[in-house]
Amino acid sequence: NDSIQVEYANIFTPNNDGINDCFKPEVEGRFSECYEFKVYNRWGALLFEAVAGQNHCWDGRTKGGIVVPEGTYYYISVVRGMDHAGYVTVVYQ
Repeated sequence: NDSIQVEYANIFTPNNDGINDCFKPEVEGRFSECYEFKVYNRWGALLFEAVAGQNHCWDGRTKGGIVVPEGTYYYISVVRGMDHAGYVTVVYQ
């Protein structure tokens, strides 16, 4: 069976409390490692990028290691050739 199911949180809290500190596609099924994942800010700047075989978890920091402010961010992922896109909100509580 080649079916996969992909889920995304709509909020995450990268405040280093060990709970919900990282955002990533939650992929179940046979092809769980076959994806690309990118996160952008509201102006279209690429903040995070991962491909299969890398750490696919966004910790709420830019590529330069700067903590992003609370707000809504846009993500795009490709899982087994299927495009997914949406928004996630970063909250520090």
